[in-house]
Amino acid sequence: MFLAEVECEPPNNILSKFEGAMTWRDKSHSLDNDRVLLRGCVLRNTAWCFGLVLFAGRDTKLMMNGGKAKFKRTRIDELTNVLVIGVSGALILYDTMR
Repeated sequence: MFLAEVECEPPNNILSKFEGAMTWRDKSHSLDNDRVLLRGCVLRNTAWCFGLVLFAGRDTKLMMNGGKAKFKRTRIDELTNVLVIGVSGALILYDTMR
């Protein structure tokens, strides 16, 4: 059985900072940014490791940091949209005048 106490900062979206401590067998072990793997990271070149999940689901730093996706449009896209609306309007006007 593994009994430890973890004290750390609440979930937030700051990827470059993490502070906490784990107390196990009356010894305190630092939990800082050098000892944290973010969601989606891959651990390689090691035979084994121990892990502790602190936040899961929407509380992970990556989920909190990912805001709404912005739709990027170029100026040509905007010009094309204006031209299509203009041509459609001209055709509708032409058709109603006939």
